Amino acid sequence: MVGTQIIEKSDSENQKTPALEQSAWYVLRVTYQREMQAHLKLMDMGIESFVPTQRKKIVRGGKAFYRTVSALHNYIFVRASLGEIKRIKESYIPYLRFMMGHDENGNKCPQTVPEQQMHHFIAITGSENQMIKYLEPESIDLTKGEKVRILAGPFAGVEGTFMKISAKNEKRVVVKIEGVTAVATAAIPAALVERI
Repeated sequence: MVGTQIIEKSDSENQKTPALEQSAWYVLRVTYQREMQAHLKLMDMGIESFVPTQRKKIVRGGKAFYRTVSALHNYIFVRASLGEIKRIKESYIPYLRFMMGHDENGNKCPQTVPEQQMHHFIAITGSENQMIKYLEPESIDLTKGEKVRILAGPFAGVEGTFMKISAKNEKRVVVKIEGVTAVATAAIPAALVERI
């Protein structure tokens, strides 16, 4: 589930506010497909970020070659505090834009991805497996599957929803980042997953 990190104010205030100095995975947009450029700048600054990539076959002048490209154009995931990201936006990378979501009270706030969900997303999208599939988040109804953990193979430990995503009989484990994307592993036999 996508949400915002919160901290409690003192008992007298009895309200919740975004944690400005607590690290979280924020979903950011960039303009003009500069996600890789932003990723490199953040790496140089010592800030953890992630851009899912894929190998794409390109044919030019009758010759084919492969290039690593961003799998989600204009998106970058950044693990830092809200205050830190605001400072970076103001001083170093002005083309970063917060993707807005809603907190548990329905208030608009910068979108975050829970640590565990991001870990599973990176485990799938960071692999060299060309059989993973990126899906439109609106096209996936996770209630049609069951929550599982993968027991063995390259995705061992990943948790997600075990379901069919096409007319084929194969099932995959899907991890969804609300409003951004969903990603499915390669087909996995039922014997390699356990319900959670």
